[in-house]
Amino acid sequence: MSDIGSRLVDRAQGQVRVSLEGLGLDGLIAQLMAAEVHLHEVRRPHAGRVEMTLAQGDLKRVRTIIGTRPIEVSALGRWGIVHRVGRFRPVLAIGLGLAAAVLIWAGGRVWRIEVQGGVHIPHAAVRAALLEMGVYMGQAKNLQVLDDYQARLMIDFPLLTWVGLEQDGTVLRVRLAEAVPPPGTPATTPGDVVALTEGIITAISVQQGTAMVAVGDRVQPGQVLIQGVVTWMDDDMVEGRMEVAARGRVMADVFYQGQARGPVCLLQAVATGECYTTKRVVIGGWSRATTSGQPYERESVETEFFGFGGSFSLFPCGVERTVHRQVDLHWVAGDAQALQEQLTQQAHDQAIQNLPQGARVKQSRVQVDHLPGDEQVMVVTVLVDAKLDIAAGAIVRE
Repeated sequence: MSDIGSRLVDRAQGQVRVSLEGLGLDGLIAQLMAAEVHLHEVRRPHAGRVEMTLAQGDLKRVRTIIGTRPIEVSALGRWGIVHRVGRFRPVLAIGLGLAAAVLIWAGGRVWRIEVQGGVHIPHAAVRAALLEMGVYMGQAKNLQVLDDYQARLMIDFPLLTWVGLEQDGTVLRVRLAEAVPPPGTPATTPGDVVALTEGIITAISVQQGTAMVAVGDRVQPGQVLIQGVVTWMDDDMVEGRMEVAARGRVMADVFYQGQARGPVCLLQAVATGECYTTKRVVIGGWSRATTSGQPYERESVETEFFGFGGSFSLFPCGVERTVHRQVDLHWVAGDAQALQEQLTQQAHDQAIQNLPQGARVKQSRVQVDHLPGDEQVMVVTVLVDAKLDIAAGAIVRE
């Protein structure tokens, strides 16, 4: 048998090629032969190593006979590759660890973006918009920013009425819903789309009808945004006109404000230094004043009891001493920074509560003033700039 062939495991005959490395190999081989372990093709490449072929069933006997001797048993695989028997394999463990780390790293990232739904909005445009927002292949998952992506997609594509983003494993799914005719308004009923509230137009998408406003226009509540009229020119250059149910989406910047006010200075009682003391004897339910004084218009009172039982017991016995201190009321400057923060939060909450449903806040501006004619009162106004679809459904004309 060739040298390479001698290293192969002969599974048909149940034999395996092993290698023994260590000290005392001569004595070990003699002990194996005495134990009737059948050794074949014994080969000694150098003094500290012996290679041999033996039955697979004898491999366990060999390890038992070796016991605690400083001899290492290895199985020789194909092409002479050494496999440690019954020992930790560091290379395999490192490889498995690296593979697990790669799988964990890859599983926490987005590797595919699926866009579903929508007819008029190209899916490629949605992917391009997500790329501008920083969504790319291999990006780490971040569930906290999905709401921000949804809001920005609604602003970038006015035709959308709803956007849903969800992460399923390594896939980011984007579901689109485009504008549809308002419920209860048949397409055959002529009507206009009007503004729900005041705002500055930022985007307009007409599905049916004629736009009556442009980007940058300031509109008022009830103003016609999309007129339910369609016009055209025929081959004879005669203008045609047809009344329809207007449909579309109109995004605008809307502004809401909240206001809160509070005193800059606080009225506090300050002692003047003038005081007097009164005393009275208390025995059970009986008491008598021993000293008195003229009460101040404004005063603070401190009382002490000297005796047994205390002034609030069932049977007190002792002397009650009261110190009356004169005080005046003075305006004392408060913490202006803390007051401003408190009023700003109150005004911001008020402005947010006034926002219509569906509005998305872009930014907030804080304006700090004082009440006209009274510098002691701080007035904080918060202006909230939000995005809102101000288009009401088709309004049937009278």
